[in-house]
Amino acid sequence: MTHARKTQIDLNPIRAKMAKSLEKSDYTSIQQRINQVKNQS
Repeated sequence: MTHARKTQIDLNPIRAKMAKSLEKSDYTSIQQRINQVKNQS
């Protein structure tokens, strides 16, 4: 999957107004990736 395609998919909950931010987009792969980065610090 290309980076552009992954970004488009990650932004779907924001565009659909299902979440106000990527961090709050429950049950998504972007939220999991954000949490992984936060937990590494």
